[in-house]
Amino acid sequence: MNKLSKKIEKLKPYNYLINFSLFTFKVILFILTKSFTFVISSIYNLGIGFAKKKHIPCIATMHSQFKQDFERAVKSKYLAMKLTDRLIKVFNQCDECWAVNSEVARIFHEEYHYKQLPRVMNNATEMLPVKDEKYAIKYVNNKYHLKKDEIVFLFVGRINILKNILFIADAIKIVKQKKPKLKFKMLYVGSGQDEDKLRNYINKINIIDNVILCGKIIDREELGYHFKRANLFLFPSIYDASSIVQIEAASQGTPGLFLKDTATAATITDNINGFLADNDVNSYADKIIEIVSNKSLYSKVCHNAYNDLYKSWDDKIDEVYKLYLSLIENNKRR
Repeated sequence: MNKLSKKIEKLKPYNYLINFSLFTFKVILFILTKSFTFVISSIYNLGIGFAKKKHIPCIATMHSQFKQDFERAVKSKYLAMKLTDRLIKVFNQCDECWAVNSEVARIFHEEYHYKQLPRVMNNATEMLPVKDEKYAIKYVNNKYHLKKDEIVFLFVGRINILKNILFIADAIKIVKQKKPKLKFKMLYVGSGQDEDKLRNYINKINIIDNVILCGKIIDREELGYHFKRANLFLFPSIYDASSIVQIEAASQGTPGLFLKDTATAATITDNINGFLADNDVNSYADKIIEIVSNKSLYSKVCHNAYNDLYKSWDDKIDEVYKLYLSLIENNKRR
């Protein structure tokens, strides 16, 4: 019996029904059926009306930078702000809102004008550390014909311009120019609408010999092998709020390089549990070179990335379970 099942068993005396969607951390329903004292975790407007009708607490998760999405969709900052205001009115009806990291919490409070600073509830992963590290490394080396001493840079995610995938390519070109003797490969793992654009671009800037487009990897164990083989996870996304792939990288002791002052870098302390660079391809490339040149610093950051950033969903279930019980008890006293 896993930890979630045990939690459900413990709640049986109270007639609770729990439905967790762990991979996106959207808890859909938390119900006490007989006395109608329960918690609903809401995605946008879902469940708020029901919660109000039954006088029960409602929680919403803040996991995206919605204003960015609205601006891209409607091509108007004014309309995007109006749509954001309308969305925040929905969030303001909830008893609590949980943000995926401290920067997302700040954005929703200070920029989107949510009524208070949200509670931070960081993301996690179900990915486990690779058991046989030698096998994992050999597997990836054989799959892509990599040499043992080749450095591997890795991106995992949707192949979409929004993810700054061309920024990575430009930085890799600069690394190649500044360190022509450096043996490395850049692996893009994922699929998406801009695969052809990326393929054409890496050909255009003449880094095709250093780049491998791996496609989408569905098998979670195999994906873990890729994180283990990688020396550095490259994720210069400005779009993402908090990406689970950076936690998956940390699960294998692989540090990431992010951009300063981005939401997804909120949990990163430069040269401690990860690496940060300015939003400039030259700065990003220079940071890559600095990282691969400083073995003692790199080793320390690998260790800290695993200890600081790797969180399992089992850990989060414990945390959420206690918070839900607290909310239910507080609601009974109203």
